[in-house]
Amino acid sequence: MYSIVTGIFYSFPIQLLVLHIKRNKLLLFFWVFLFGVVTNAFLGKLGGAYLFLDPEYLGEVSFWGFFWVGLAFGFFLITWNIATYMMNSFRFPFLGALHSPFYHFCINNSLIPLAFILTYFSCIFRFQLLFEFRPAITLFTFFGGFLLGGILMTLLFALYFYLTNTNINKLLNAIKSIEKLQLSGSKTRFRPAGINTAYKRQQKQSKSQHEWTAVRYYLTQRLRIRRVRFTEHYSRQSLEAVFQQNHTNALVIQAVALCILIGLGFLMDEPAFQLPAAASVLLIFSVLMGLAGAFSFWLKGWRTVGFLVIILVINFFTRFDFFNYDTKAYGLNYHAPPAAYNSKTIAAMADTAIIHRDIQHTLHILDAWKQKNQPITPPGHRPDMILLNLSGGGLRAALWCMTVLQRLDSLLQGTLMDRTMLISGASGGMITGAYLHELFYLQKTTQPQIVLHNPQYAHDVSEDYLNAMIFSIAVNDLFYPFQTFETGGYTYRKNRAYMFEKQLARNSKGIINMDNRRISDYYQAEYQAQIPLLVFTPTIVTDRRKLFISSQPVAYLTRAHNRYLFTHDTFETDGVDCLRFFEQQDAHNLLLSTAVRLSATFPYILPSSFLPSSPSVEVMDAGFRDNTGFETSYRFLYTFKDWINQNTGKVIVINILSGEKDRGVKPVTESLIEKVVKPVTVFMTQEVQDNYADYMATVTDEVLQGRLQVITFEYAPSLISQKAAMSLHLTTKEKNDIKNALNNPNNQNNVAELRRLLVTDEKPDK
Repeated sequence: MYSIVTGIFYSFPIQLLVLHIKRNKLLLFFWVFLFGVVTNAFLGKLGGAYLFLDPEYLGEVSFWGFFWVGLAFGFFLITWNIATYMMNSFRFPFLGALHSPFYHFCINNSLIPLAFILTYFSCIFRFQLLFEFRPAITLFTFFGGFLLGGILMTLLFALYFYLTNTNINKLLNAIKSIEKLQLSGSKTRFRPAGINTAYKRQQKQSKSQHEWTAVRYYLTQRLRIRRVRFTEHYSRQSLEAVFQQNHTNALVIQAVALCILIGLGFLMDEPAFQLPAAASVLLIFSVLMGLAGAFSFWLKGWRTVGFLVIILVINFFTRFDFFNYDTKAYGLNYHAPPAAYNSKTIAAMADTAIIHRDIQHTLHILDAWKQKNQPITPPGHRPDMILLNLSGGGLRAALWCMTVLQRLDSLLQGTLMDRTMLISGASGGMITGAYLHELFYLQKTTQPQIVLHNPQYAHDVSEDYLNAMIFSIAVNDLFYPFQTFETGGYTYRKNRAYMFEKQLARNSKGIINMDNRRISDYYQAEYQAQIPLLVFTPTIVTDRRKLFISSQPVAYLTRAHNRYLFTHDTFETDGVDCLRFFEQQDAHNLLLSTAVRLSATFPYILPSSFLPSSPSVEVMDAGFRDNTGFETSYRFLYTFKDWINQNTGKVIVINILSGEKDRGVKPVTESLIEKVVKPVTVFMTQEVQDNYADYMATVTDEVLQGRLQVITFEYAPSLISQKAAMSLHLTTKEKNDIKNALNNPNNQNNVAELRRLLVTDEKPDK
C-alpha cells in the first residue's frame, strides 16, 4: 500500500501539480479565478457566473454558444500547456528522450483542466435546471457543444505539433548519431582528472538546482503508466535543443493567436462574430497567460525586475497622446477650443441672472404641463404632479423599473407619462427612463399606435449587453483601438463604449439609435410639456460635481439658491449644465445613447468618458453621487415650490429601487480583511444616500406645505439567497423573479396607495 501511495505521489501528474503550486502561482491564478467564477465564489453579486453558465450567442443560449466557449477553452488549455511547458520543461530532462515531449507533457498536465471541466459541467447542470428551467436532455446538447469545440481546437493544435514534431525527431536522431561518434572517439582522448571531476561537480550542482528529480512514473499517449527513463547518457545540450524547438513552436502559436484576435477586431460590429462573453474572457486569459509564460521564460530570475520596468515604461509613454486615447462623449466636438473648466467659469455659468432666466423658462413648461393635465383632472381640482426616480443597478434595475412603470401606466389608463413632470435616476434605471421617454415622444409625434405597457418593451430592456462589450475588450480594447466610426458629424474610436451603444440600439429595436436621436431633439416637445423633462446626471469624478444633461437650460439645479440671495465665498457650484457649459463644443449634438451610457458607466465594465474641456474632466456613473435621482427631484421641487403650492394638488415622488432599503441594524462578525477595508467601503454604501434622501424629502414637504407624497417600490427577491445580480445579463429565473416582485404585499399596497392618491380628496378650488 505504501509503495502505491508513494508511486502516485511521485507520478508526473501529481508532481506537476506540486510544481505549479510552488513555482507557477501567477499562471495558477487564472485557474483559481475560473473555478471561483463558475462556482459563484467570485463576482457572485455581479453575475459573473452567468457568463459561463448561460452563454448567449446571437441573442440566445444554445448549442452554438457553448460550442464557442468550448473552442475558446480549448485555446486557453493549449496556452496553459504551452506556457507551463516553456517555463518548466527543462526541469524534466526525461521528456527530451520521448517521441513527442509536448504531447506527453500535456497529458500529464491535465489534472487541473479535468477538475475544472467536471466542476463546470456540474455547475451548468444545476444552474440550467434551477434558473433557466431547461430539460435535462437539452443540457447534454450544451455539454456536447462545449466538448466538440474544445476537441476541435485541441485537434487543430495537435495537427500542428504533429507536423513540427517530425523535425524534432529528426533533430533528436541526428544528435544521437553525433553523440555516438563522440563517445567512440572519446576513448582515445586524454582528459585530465581534475577537469573531469570539476565538470561532474558542475553538472551535479546544475541538476540539483534546476531539475525536478522526484518524478518516477508518467502517463504515455495511450494513458499507460511508464517508469521515467534514465537520460544521463544524453548531453544536456541535445535535450535543450529538443525543448528549444518546442518553445519556438509555442511562440509561433502565440503570434498566430494574437493575429486572430486582432483580425476579429475588424469584425466586432457583426453579431455573428460577437462571441459569448465567457469565450471572450477565456481569449483574454489566453493572451495574458501566454505573455506571462513567455515573459517568465525569457527573463527567468529577472522577471520581477523586468515586470516593474515594463510597468514604468508603459506608465511613462501613456502620458503622451500618441500612445493614449480617451473615450469621448459622442456628438460633442473635440476639435473646437476646449471649454475652460475651473471654479470661476463654473460659477459664472450659474450666476443669479442665468438662474432666474432658466427658472422663467421652466415656469412656461409648468404652465403647459398644467394645461395638458386639465382634461384628466376632476373638475374643480388641481392636477397632481408625478416625479419618477429610477435607481441604478444594471439590468435588474432596468427590468424592475420597466415592470413597475408599465403596471402603473396600465392602471392609469395610459396617463402616467402625461402626469409626470420629471424623470431622473441612474444607470440601469435610466436605460428604462430613456426608452419609455423616447417611446412616449414617438407616440406623441409620429407613432400614436404605441402602447407604453406593451410587454415586448420589458423583454427588450432586459436583453444581454455583456457579450458585445467583453468581446470588444478581448479583440479591441486590450490592443490600441485603431478603428473609427462617424456619428453626429464627428469621428471617434471604437471600443466597448461604442459597443454598448450599438447593443442598446439592437436591444431597443432601433428605438434608441446612435444615428437618429440627440438630446436636443426633445427641446420643443419638452418645452410644450408634451413629454416629461428627462434629466441625466452622470458624476464628474474629477471633482465630484454633477453633469446635468437635459434639452432644457437647468442652471437652477447646479447650485443652492433662494429668494434672499443667501450665499458665501466658500459656497461651491456643485453642478454643471452640459447644454450651456459645452455650447461651443456642440452640446446640442450629444446623442441620447451617449447620455444613457454616461449615466451607466460602471467602473471597468464601461470606460469612463472625457469631456472637451481644459483640463479634460472624467465622467462616470450617476450612481456614485445619486443612485435614484432623488437630489435632482427635490432640487426641482424646492426651486418651483411657489408655483407648485399655487397650481398643484399633490406632488407624488415615485421611487423605484432595484433593492431594499436597509431598515435594521445587523450584527456582523468581521474578518481581518473586512476590518481593514471597512473605512473605505463605508463611504460607498447606498445607506448614506438613502438617509440623505429621507432628510431632503422631509424638508421638501415642509416648503410644499404638506403636499409631498413618497411612494417607494422595492425589488425584494422571493428568496434572499437568490437575488438577481447587479449585472448586464439576467437569467430566466431572475427575470421572472423581478416581474413577480411587484405582486408582493408591500408593492401591492403601494399600487393601491397611488391609485387612492390620484383620486384626489383635496378641496375644490374656490
